[in-house]
Amino acid sequence: MAKYPKDRGLQLTLAGQQADSGQTDAALTRVKSLLKGNAADREIWTALAQMYGRLHRYPEAEKAVAKAEALATKPDEK
Repeated sequence: MAKYPKDRGLQLTLAGQQADSGQTDAALTRVKSLLKGNAADREIWTALAQMYGRLHRYPEAEKAVAKAEALATKPDEK
């Protein structure tokens, strides 16, 4: 992380580990900080939906899925 702090994949991996180890607030904050308000956010919203699902926070998961779907441009992304 120190060498590649802007690597989204590494950030998402670390957030997943944080969530799995009980640091859910830190994990969600880390993932949400990656949102930039552009089409690339689809991946982030999808990751958030998965994380919320694992945490049994289904209303938040549904909202994240809806936001990811709104950014989908190809049928296979939906």
